[in-house]
Amino acid sequence: MKKIDRIDVINIAQPWVQCIFKKGKNVENNYANKKQRGTVAVYATYSRPKYRFELCKELFGVEIEFDESICGHIVGFVDIVDVIEPYTKKSSKYKKWHVIEKYGFVLENIRLLKKPIPVQKKDGVVRWWHLKDKNLKKVLNAMSASQKKNFKPFLIPNE
Repeated sequence: MKKIDRIDVINIAQPWVQCIFKKGKNVENNYANKKQRGTVAVYATYSRPKYRFELCKELFGVEIEFDESICGHIVGFVDIVDVIEPYTKKSSKYKKWHVIEKYGFVLENIRLLKKPIPVQKKDGVVRWWHLKDKNLKKVLNAMSASQKKNFKPFLIPNE
């Protein structure tokens, strides 16, 4: 099995994390593009204002219980396999979740950890970071053999 010495992380707020892992959300919307493709860990941020839960129900028809949303943990992994450009026509497969004026990271191979892992992250507002030292070790220990086998480094393709 290949050695994993770095895991990139995307910060995602609730209720969107719950939508990805429990409601079939296959696009994560973002204001900036990202050229990298591969496996990333999903960190459920501490940001979870109640209005987002109402917005989730209103826009997407999905109800998520506020009290069931975990924060401050790595909850699972996704593979980012493509990006939908803003204002482009998209496949009906992504239509429900893509916000037209944003980039849409196409998510596949969505896998939830059996138990979320609390991790300490650097202070500040960042969208992307990577696990290192004891946080990396904690997450690697929690990953199943299958999750490790299917891990794809988060890189720019063909480089």
